[in-house]
Amino acid sequence: MNIRDAIQQIAQNTDRVYSSHAEVTSVDEYAMTCDVKFHGSELELFDVILPATDGGSPLVVPKVGSDVIIAFLSKNTAYVASVTVAEYFNIKNENESLKMILSDFLDAITQLTVPTPTGPSGVPVNAAAFTQIKTRLEKIFKS
Repeated sequence: MNIRDAIQQIAQNTDRVYSSHAEVTSVDEYAMTCDVKFHGSELELFDVILPATDGGSPLVVPKVGSDVIIAFLSKNTAYVASVTVAEYFNIKNENESLKMILSDFLDAITQLTVPTPTGPSGVPVNAAAFTQIKTRLEKIFKS
């Protein structure tokens, strides 16, 4: 297909791409979809695709009750384009996740010892603070 044919094909497409503001009413983490209710109406839309549904990354899962922007790719396909409040994030590749890397990093810090002329030092005096940070990270990242 040449450029002229491609432009003509796009121009013949009568589907209108638009977006709308809605509230999340439910989330299906396994199907990577959510249901929404449009603001200012009683209309609901089911099985709206969350971004990165092919297992890609990053994935942002909206919190039920939060506002989202829904973009329509066609009459039959919509996806979450913007999230105001996330339930959690998932950033990973085939082998690693950001959550696991940060968790391992914080574990290493809490076990840190430093060689000194009188022998190895003890663990950091603020190890509990790093453990608290790890707990907080686990609330927003999912492996």
